[in-house]
Amino acid sequence: MATLEQIILNAAPVWEETVWEPLQNKDFQKAGLALQKILAVKEAPDWADIDLDSLITGPESFRGNLAQFEWDNFKPWIYEAVFEAATADSLAFLFQNIPTEMRSVIQKGILNAISQKAEVAGMETEKWLESSKPSIYRYLKTNLAQDLGVNL
Repeated sequence: MATLEQIILNAAPVWEETVWEPLQNKDFQKAGLALQKILAVKEAPDWADIDLDSLITGPESFRGNLAQFEWDNFKPWIYEAVFEAATADSLAFLFQNIPTEMRSVIQKGILNAISQKAEVAGMETEKWLESSKPSIYRYLKTNLAQDLGVNL
């Protein structure tokens, strides 16, 4: 049975020390990589418990000493961490409990992270995603492209 601390940290992974310290020091890349490591070890059903809405909007309790504009600079790292750590199953669990309007924001953020990675690799987004994460590609193509009105 999970302890209260485990439940809280699952919902708010930014409070994990390895994320919180670099985040408060405004080392967003290091905080994002730490967040990715935390998410990568979660089982798919545990992703449903993540308070991604708050993770994206950045309420004061998640920001600590960061101003909202500084939190906004961390958001691309959040999207990249989610994409890098996710499986198709974990994304499905993640999106099942998110309000529609927030799901659209998060989907666009993840797609932006994917586009940036493809650009760095010098590949078309769809081809890069299909070759690097085929299950995510199939999930996005099937479930998210219609929601966003984009072609994948």
